[in-house]
Amino acid sequence: MIWSSRTKRFLLALFAGLVLYGYADAATYYIDHTGGNDSNSGTTKASPWATHPYMTGTGVSGYSHAAGDRFIFKGGVTWPRGHFPMTVAAGGSSGSVDYYGVDATWYTGAAWARPIFDFASTTFTGNTGGIDLTGRSYVTIDNLEMKNFYYPGIWYNVTAMVRLYGVNYVTVQNSLFHDWTCADCVPDQAHDNNGCGAVIAWGATYTVVDNCTFYNTLSAYGVSTRNLYEVKNSTFHDVSNAILGVSIAHDNVIYAMTNNLDNAATGLHENAIEIFGGAKIYNNIIYGAYAASFLGGTVWGAYKSPLYLFNNVFYNNSNYPCNIDNDASDGSENPVYIVNNTFHGGATDYALRTSRPGGTFGDFYLVNNHFVGDRADIILHETSYLNYVANNNVYTSMANATAQGYVLANQYAPTASSTYTVNTGMDASAYYAAAGVSALDINGNTRGTGGWDVGAYEYVGGVSSAKGLTIKGGTFR
Repeated sequence: MIWSSRTKRFLLALFAGLVLYGYADAATYYIDHTGGNDSNSGTTKASPWATHPYMTGTGVSGYSHAAGDRFIFKGGVTWPRGHFPMTVAAGGSSGSVDYYGVDATWYTGAAWARPIFDFASTTFTGNTGGIDLTGRSYVTIDNLEMKNFYYPGIWYNVTAMVRLYGVNYVTVQNSLFHDWTCADCVPDQAHDNNGCGAVIAWGATYTVVDNCTFYNTLSAYGVSTRNLYEVKNSTFHDVSNAILGVSIAHDNVIYAMTNNLDNAATGLHENAIEIFGGAKIYNNIIYGAYAASFLGGTVWGAYKSPLYLFNNVFYNNSNYPCNIDNDASDGSENPVYIVNNTFHGGATDYALRTSRPGGTFGDFYLVNNHFVGDRADIILHETSYLNYVANNNVYTSMANATAQGYVLANQYAPTASSTYTVNTGMDASAYYAAAGVSALDINGNTRGTGGWDVGAYEYVGGVSSAKGLTIKGGTFR
């Protein structure tokens, strides 16, 4: 078919109109619980709503959702428990993501602060959440603070500050989550590694937490995140479970883990990162995990797909700081790649434990790792391997590490070009390529510049600690 130039112009104009129409109805709405009114238009800062149309008890009427709608909550303002759960009735689209967040120029008080959703330590019952996104996709939650969340003691519920059940493409970023507990839990398995806590997904894909902070002063129950696709650039402290179930976890700091409230006889444990399948775990700093029982630890996982553990720093963790457990119940034996990590076992602890009682690992690659500790058996092998490859690992006693400048104050980074880990590694670029991650160290320095280094750090001169963090009193507080 040959179209005339007039027909082509008409079709192009029609297409452009259709594209524009898809975005035309999206709008920005402003919400201020203190100074707003639900009878306002909500479309300007001068005429904000008091509540979101999806909040419990809202007085907003006539709102019609359009993909790409933006909801701006006024900084420094608190929304009380009576307006939750906020059950989101519609989501965005791949080209128009809904936004629940802030405008940093719109706030109350002398300086900007996050909007606060205060759940007031009043129990949420059943499968619900502070923000319940069940079945909604293409949503971003940004720069909110959520606190004081109580959930019932039923392990199979998915009850969380942010509930992501059956969603796709949801990002939670720049937010603060703190203080959650179980209203009627008792110390046992059902109330520790369960589906309740801060940000919990179930039956979801491509859910991301980015640059968030989690801590819990109320209890050692529940979890910070669970079953997410990716957790990155976030901080977890004073929690018993930080990241449970994840495909990609990188550039996180996890410290000051608290003992959970499990019965020790059950053999359960706190978790910095626990995986339920294959995963990429890289560029994380994990310290101060105190295992409460025989399988405690910082990274612990049952894997049935390749596990990549690159450029992580583990120190001042007790019992088994890093557990790798092959739960290949289907008979599969998939590879494990442990490359360029720094493990500190201290005077008495193991640094790494592999376990598969009565079973066998597949290919197991231990390459370019730095082990600091005084145990001759700093790696505890409780299994066998089809193929065990250990190349260019450096084992350093505490005294020799200190003499060379590998100390707590710089998270066991090299301090000079002549130290043990500098230019003593092998070219591991093939392992990074297999993982699909860039060949960079924990600080973002290119690997192999002048030679490959061992451990999480590539020496580039001077004294560099992981991510530029400074130890104060033994913690990153």
